[in-house]
Amino acid sequence: MKIEGTRIILTGASSGIGAGIADKLASMGAKLVLANRNKENGDKMLSELKAKYSTEVVFAATDMANLRDVKALHDFAISSFGGYDVLINNAGFGSKPFTQEIEDETDNWINTLHADYIGPIYLSRLAMSHWAKRLFRGVVINSGSTAGFGLHQDLSYGVSKSALHFATQTVDALLQRSENRAVANCCRMNTISIGAVFTDAFARRFKSPEDALNDKWWGRVIRQLGGWIPMHLMVSHYIQVILDDSIHGKVFVALGEKLIQSEPAPAGKYQLPMQALPERKTKL
Repeated sequence: MKIEGTRIILTGASSGIGAGIADKLASMGAKLVLANRNKENGDKMLSELKAKYSTEVVFAATDMANLRDVKALHDFAISSFGGYDVLINNAGFGSKPFTQEIEDETDNWINTLHADYIGPIYLSRLAMSHWAKRLFRGVVINSGSTAGFGLHQDLSYGVSKSALHFATQTVDALLQRSENRAVANCCRMNTISIGAVFTDAFARRFKSPEDALNDKWWGRVIRQLGGWIPMHLMVSHYIQVILDDSIHGKVFVALGEKLIQSEPAPAGKYQLPMQALPERKTKL
């Protein structure tokens, strides 16, 4: 797949890694549907990209925790560009540490689960149906996290990212087993689990990357993750996965300057039970 002229939905597009991806894709001539909760930030990003590049860019204020917003984003992309070819599920946010969360009477932890897992998977399902009906093979890239691989103080966030990792490998396995060739070939889904990138979230806490490294707790975590990942390198990983048609069903981990493939989840190993289950016939 090429980038120029490709229609791409990018959630979480107005800051951090999302903003870096948006800028790079626009510079390469992609047609972008940007999505973000904050309309003011989204409109600002839209104006900046239109001023710098000649490609087509539109924006939709979208709360990924709200399934009506998610469906509206899907419909907006179709009405804007006649469809879309790539979906990058980059939006997401964290909650409180679990030990504090159990005292919290708000729904913040539920919203985290919805925004970080349910919303992206719902949008991915809409995308796959859209592509299968058109006999097209689209691309889904999920922004995962190293938090999804082990103990993490933010339970809702860690569980959501772990679920994205599992879903990526499971969806790929299930698609390959489908007898419906339009469904089997409708999508290649991958996840890039992000390590340490000095984004706005870090900048709100620390004056500089060096300041974060000098912090007793965060410095240890960042070093364990292989050190800071330059933004341009992190963005290049997404571009690589879009361009390489052979990459599907993979969960990658960005550690330092390396992109490492994670071991497959159990769904990728235990094939017999899955093959023994009769496939449900699904209308497209």
